[in-house]
Amino acid sequence: MNWFIGSHHVREEGDVLAVTFRGEFSLQEMKQFITALERVIESHGRYGGLFDMQRLDTISPEARRFAGKWPRHGACYGNACFGAGVTARTLAALILRAVKLFSGRTSPISFFKTEQDARAWLAVQRERVGKP
Repeated sequence: MNWFIGSHHVREEGDVLAVTFRGEFSLQEMKQFITALERVIESHGRYGGLFDMQRLDTISPEARRFAGKWPRHGACYGNACFGAGVTARTLAALILRAVKLFSGRTSPISFFKTEQDARAWLAVQRERVGKP
């Protein structure tokens, strides 16, 4: 299934939610993204994130706070990011800090140069945690 959240392309691939970011990611877009994650969790019991961050400009502070307060981070077996520059990596780190602050949990995350490497890591993470 493919759709857009604002200018960001989203693909649901089984238990993976893949997002190609373009520009700023706002609070409203984060709310729609979390709704999509909830759908994946309902269907599969868990989720993995695959994020193309090559064209991500920023994630608004409000969106970062909202993501940090979301209570279902424990359903994540991994977030694989690729194409991320320094700014995108910093934004991801800020979200993870918010998650840890609000929930005491962290979601596994790793950064890669290529989508192929990101997908391979995500597959290993899925196998590592086993069936939900």
